[in-house]
Amino acid sequence: MDLVRNDVFHRASRRGEDVEKLMEDRWSVFEQPFWKQNDTQGRITKPRIDFFLAHSLAAQQGKDVSLSELYSEYKSFIAAKAFASAAEELQSLTRYVPTYRVLVEPSGHSGLARLAHRLSVFDVSTAYPLVFVIAAATIEGGEKDEAYVLIASYVIRRALCGLTPKNYNKVFSRLAGALSTKGISVATLLAEFAALEGDTVRFPTDSDLSIAFENRRQYGAMPQNRLKLILEELEVASRDKFDETAGLRDDLQIEHILPDEWTGHWPLADKRTAPKDLVTGVDESMRAAIQEREAAKHTLGNLSLLTPARNPQIGNLGFEKKRERLRGSLLKLNQEVASELEWDEAAIKRRATRLSHFAISLWPGVSH
Repeated sequence: MDLVRNDVFHRASRRGEDVEKLMEDRWSVFEQPFWKQNDTQGRITKPRIDFFLAHSLAAQQGKDVSLSELYSEYKSFIAAKAFASAAEELQSLTRYVPTYRVLVEPSGHSGLARLAHRLSVFDVSTAYPLVFVIAAATIEGGEKDEAYVLIASYVIRRALCGLTPKNYNKVFSRLAGALSTKGISVATLLAEFAALEGDTVRFPTDSDLSIAFENRRQYGAMPQNRLKLILEELEVASRDKFDETAGLRDDLQIEHILPDEWTGHWPLADKRTAPKDLVTGVDESMRAAIQEREAAKHTLGNLSLLTPARNPQIGNLGFEKKRERLRGSLLKLNQEVASELEWDEAAIKRRATRLSHFAISLWPGVSH
């Protein structure tokens, strides 16, 4: 960015523009300490201002930008744009500053701040160019918020379905370009998301999401801070108008309802007790039952949230005792589990199905 600054003001001086005024009115925003702080994207660590420049160029060009060739990328950009003045050029750079600051340091409960929090937890700053384009558009705030929800839905659904984030830089830059060309609206964004094909880029369907809830291992397959965010959002979505709407505690921990080590207090469906090593003396029928239980225990249907004090107390207790502790929880997710008479693979599957219905509404899909 230092090279960019020198280049901009060198050209401004040659044109006879008021460099001091440009510095004060346009560039001074970049002199704040905020921009000098280092951030990391993937394996690359750079000052925020460099990442901002890359996201800004990607937003305006609709293509991925090389961080290692940032100055060359900028020179190509201004050659193509042929700005009439340095003031116009700097306006194109600074227009996304307010949006970037919210994305990096979200606060409040706006649609943009909520998206920023989700993208931060899932480490998807590559979506910023698309967010820039939407935030700068002259459309209603409600439509912008709908677009922000779709971006978050794409990221969260793909994470839950175990689909790769490796192509997000190209996907989001391409979407930014498509919206700039075809018109910035929720309808355009829906159509562009729906047109993505192949597991490397596609938007998972409602059916994909339901299957992921019921069958896919989430605990251990997804970083815990992301899994916690998903459970927190499901908790809020499960509440109705009669429930308390206060925010959730920051220190909640993920809890297995059927514990990870279940053999001591959790007999199988045929009432037999599995060996601790899950192998010794096991016949074919028990082996199948053990495999089913082991597959179910890390799915979302078996996961909830508890306070740090309550979590160790519950531990590997049998369901009858665990249910009493869960009944005292203020969380709707735990109260619903406590209403079950027993907790087995069928109960886990039923809960997964129930949660997937909330998820489909919370993280909406697109038509294919």
